[in-house]
Amino acid sequence: MLEKIFQKLNLDQKEYRIFTSLYRLGTNPASVIAKHTGFERTNTYRILKKLNKLGLISITKKAGIQYFYIENEKTILKYIENQKNELTEIQENYSLIESELKNLRPESLNPPKIKIYDQNPKQIFDDIINEIKSQNLTTIRLLASETFTEQTGRLKLKDIGELFIKNLTKFNIKIDALVAEGMLTRERLSPLTQINSLFDLPASNGATNFYLVGNTVFIILFKENIIGVQLSHPDIAQALHFIFDQLQKK
Repeated sequence: MLEKIFQKLNLDQKEYRIFTSLYRLGTNPASVIAKHTGFERTNTYRILKKLNKLGLISITKKAGIQYFYIENEKTILKYIENQKNELTEIQENYSLIESELKNLRPESLNPPKIKIYDQNPKQIFDDIINEIKSQNLTTIRLLASETFTEQTGRLKLKDIGELFIKNLTKFNIKIDALVAEGMLTRERLSPLTQINSLFDLPASNGATNFYLVGNTVFIILFKENIIGVQLSHPDIAQALHFIFDQLQKK
């Protein structure tokens, strides 16, 4: 039974035999423990030092020679308590471990991060600004029409649009846009490079706008209820960047 307990404590058979031999023999140097267990002396000394580091055995010196001993039967309980405290500390700081593990994995292998916005356009544009800052961007790309003159309930989109443009100007962010134009619906795309105001865009009846912000895509549907989706994934964003590049060549 004792050997199985040692196994559960992540101590191997040699460590178990050396510990129990030391307990039987009492205070002794490594040479005596090695002779009693039949293990090589150097290996026995190394294991005794490890058990000492774990707090399971103690060391004293007599005439310059190291002697090993076990204080009492409570040393195993003390070891268990120490292990428990260390595991508790690891558990409390697991978010740091998880973060470091995620950093080891290429972002393209992770599933897309998705965030849904429901009737909160200000939060959408605040998050766009936050993404710009976190990715250190100088340009964002749009597939959009000028929808900020619309009004939903008591929320004036024009005010939100003006604040958004003000923030873009503050951080010296340029807008690379593909403009959706048409009378009753979107009929054609026209490139408009490096505009500095969303109000420069011609209006259309299309009400779904795409904001390509580095590795993050924001899709905003402007209807009676404003709905937005944020997709964060480099592969998805890269595909949209490619589409933008190809359309701008035409």
